[in-house]
Amino acid sequence: MAAAIIGALLSLGYAAWAFTARRGIFQDFADGTLVTADDAKSSDTLDTVFLLAAGVVAVIGLLWLTKELLSRAVGKWVPKFAGLMVGVLGSVAVVMGLSLASNVPDPGSQAEQGDRGVTATVIVGGGFVLVAVGLLVGSLGIRSQDSRLHSA
Repeated sequence: MAAAIIGALLSLGYAAWAFTARRGIFQDFADGTLVTADDAKSSDTLDTVFLLAAGVVAVIGLLWLTKELLSRAVGKWVPKFAGLMVGVLGSVAVVMGLSLASNVPDPGSQAEQGDRGVTATVIVGGGFVLVAVGLLVGSLGIRSQDSRLHSA
């Protein structure tokens, strides 16, 4: 259960980063505001570290939730299943956003490149929100299992 909670918190943290500072770098670039090479590199480095940390823990949480669902242990399967589906949908959005992000440097004006970066960042951030919601909902099914075991 800890993996689900930590994964949800890291996912929400990444989403907050993506919707604010990370999106802001791309928006500044799109608007023609000066973005220094150091600012861009710092943003890229922090994004990579944060993305890897949130992604790895979220994947572990989703795999754990899958195991719990398939084990058919005592607990509520509906929140487990719903959480897993929402988490998988969020993961698909993250992958789509990352795919779009790989196209940011494609030819086009600075504004077009910045706009592609904003769009990709918002999709990745939104995907991580869905992953977090999925992990939290799924953990409710496990939580009900834990409370039944302790009350028996």
